[in-house]
Amino acid sequence: GNHRVQVFTAGGEYVRSIGSEGNEAGQFLCPFGLAVGAGGEILVADGDRNDVQVFSSEGGLVQTIGANGDSEVDLDSPYGVCVDGEGNVFVSCEGQSGEGMVLMLS
Repeated sequence: GNHRVQVFTAGGEYVRSIGSEGNEAGQFLCPFGLAVGAGGEILVADGDRNDVQVFSSEGGLVQTIGANGDSEVDLDSPYGVCVDGEGNVFVSCEGQSGEGMVLMLS
């Protein structure tokens, strides 16, 4: 894959790309899940990095949740992410034994 997120207008016009292949902040190894928060922030779950990276609507890295970030949250192969109306973040993970789990981060 291309290891990036591409942003388009509602009319389909290309705006920007976010990320590239790698294990550094703002990069992706296996971007799988994507969500957009109420403020336009972009959340990307990466199953190989074991984290969720949060980008501003302009594409700047704001926060990393999980193994590669400063959070104490332990994400094991996250593959889905969503944000509810109150701003709570839900992440679905494979789990170490493959049983699957959903975590709520607020």
